[in-house]
Amino acid sequence: MYLRPIINTWLCLLILALCPVISFSQESDVSVDSPYRSEYNPWFKLGVFQRGYKNEHLAARLDSLESKPRKYWSRQDSLNFAEVSKKTGNLDLSAYYFDHLNVDYKREERFWWERLVVHFLQHEYNACLRVIRDAEPGLVEYSKLWFFKKICDAKLRSLKDEKWAKKESVLSWEIDSTLLTVDKESDLFREKVITPLENLNFVLELLIRHIYEDDEVIARTCLEMGWILRAYISPTQAFLAMSLGRNYDQWDKEILENIRQVKAELIEKHYRIPVFRKNFPRIEPWRFDYELLKEKIIYEREDTAVRTAPKLYKEPEKKYPEFNGQLVILIGLTIMFLCLLLFLRIRKK
Repeated sequence: MYLRPIINTWLCLLILALCPVISFSQESDVSVDSPYRSEYNPWFKLGVFQRGYKNEHLAARLDSLESKPRKYWSRQDSLNFAEVSKKTGNLDLSAYYFDHLNVDYKREERFWWERLVVHFLQHEYNACLRVIRDAEPGLVEYSKLWFFKKICDAKLRSLKDEKWAKKESVLSWEIDSTLLTVDKESDLFREKVITPLENLNFVLELLIRHIYEDDEVIARTCLEMGWILRAYISPTQAFLAMSLGRNYDQWDKEILENIRQVKAELIEKHYRIPVFRKNFPRIEPWRFDYELLKEKIIYEREDTAVRTAPKLYKEPEKKYPEFNGQLVILIGLTIMFLCLLLFLRIRKK
């Protein structure tokens, strides 16, 4: 009989310890449906705006070029070297090669764009306009070159007037009310809205890849793109474009107010608020030292020792599974109870 109070006490302790565990397991099995849904939009979506380039890829390309004497380089080798130099941040060297190669817009369009971006990054906006004019004397409205020219024009205005944004826009892209009722699957809508958005997105991706600091012109460009997206396509995409703009100018009150309005619209329509960082991940600007890499390549070529592949990124920390504290307490109490019960039975005998 003297075992009964002990057993009852331990049973109470076990029940108290078990209740939170049972409650937690029941809560984890219950799925709550969210009242918000993703917005349907098959027409146009912003991609991921990357910054910088992968170290290993640049190192491999530069290693391949340096393994061949320069006197044996082909034109393609020289163009590749100019491109890699630009991506590593060596703008002067890149410009030197591009200028001496006299890149042709029609036959070498990819490298031509790289040279244009180098001009932009060196703040040579008039040179950008000259290169664009030489390539396409008559610009087509809302083409890639047209948008690039608009951004360069805004850069020049910003150098002369700090309050330029209060007076003028960057893109001068007006919303056409007749297009609001046009079938989004039609050729007309693609020509007037989708293709221009794709062209603008192309230009922004080119520039944002190298721009890490605040930039009022890029910020205003993204805001105006957000206006077009909100009117023709999707408030979700407008929210992303405007958030991108705010990333480049957090002090612009107009951008902040527009983001609040679009967010209110999303909530009212029960659309999910998009995660901005999925489209604009936090990437540190790649500080690539060409001379140091060149010395490293020469050293490794002359060194005959067996080496393992270098680790260019920090390995992720190992994460061990987390234990439920309540479950550990429950198991401990159970073991103690069984030991005590066994001890009392042996003593009774």
